[in-house]
Amino acid sequence: MRLNPRQLRTVYLRRRLNGTDEEGNVITGYGEPIELQMVIQPAGGQVNAQTYGQRLAYIKTCLYVGNEIKEGKDETSGICVDVDKDAKKPDYKINAIRTWSDHLIVMIERDDA
Repeated sequence: MRLNPRQLRTVYLRRRLNGTDEEGNVITGYGEPIELQMVIQPAGGQVNAQTYGQRLAYIKTCLYVGNEIKEGKDETSGICVDVDKDAKKPDYKINAIRTWSDHLIVMIERDDA
């Protein structure tokens, strides 16, 4: 499937990095930004409404064709949609990745925490 070039939006993937400090505390951070082209739409539908409930307003569905995002690997990564790629932390996190034919359907949720 080819995504419509007029609907593509540039976003930045930032993979979650976990490490420990000298005292053994877990420290979570984000890696370098990777530029991606995605179609971003508001999530909707009866199944999503039942799954996410009141949070549905903060969920978006993204369509992605490429090799940077991997199903089963990037579920906790961040996506910079409305913030600069060099922001301290991304404004969205990846909730789910599903493979559909030749593209990925990526569910992202606003991360205000």
